Amino acid sequence: MYNRIMMNEELFYSNLLKREIQPLLKVYADRRELSIIAKKLGIKHRSRLTELKNGDRKLTFFWLNIFVSGGIMSVNSITKGRKLNELSEVERNIVLRLDPEIEELTLLFKAKRMNIDVKSLLKAAGVKLED
Repeated sequence: MYNRIMMNEELFYSNLLKREIQPLLKVYADRRELSIIAKKLGIKHRSRLTELKNGDRKLTFFWLNIFVSGGIMSVNSITKGRKLNELSEVERNIVLRLDPEIEELTLLFKAKRMNIDVKSLLKAAGVKLED
């Protein structure tokens, strides 16, 4: 099971690198802006971006997180507008780690699916809700 999940995760990162990251970095490279992007992302060595662009470096959660938190990519560009319940388990786990607010929405989604009255729980906790 673990190996299958790892393979799916590796495949996800590989596909994302080819589909999103490499074309994006190629645009910046063509404009000779890789150094500017590296500084914006807090990457000391621009060559790391070149390695990603050329496929010499694997995309990992570390790099994906840098791109998302640096504003170069968004979680939406990764999910291609799909809803959380439409993502594979691997995609969903990665997206939840990238955007913590989605994790809270997932809990709300699960509560609604289990017919838990979230408003009543919040009122019982003393939270004032606008109607």
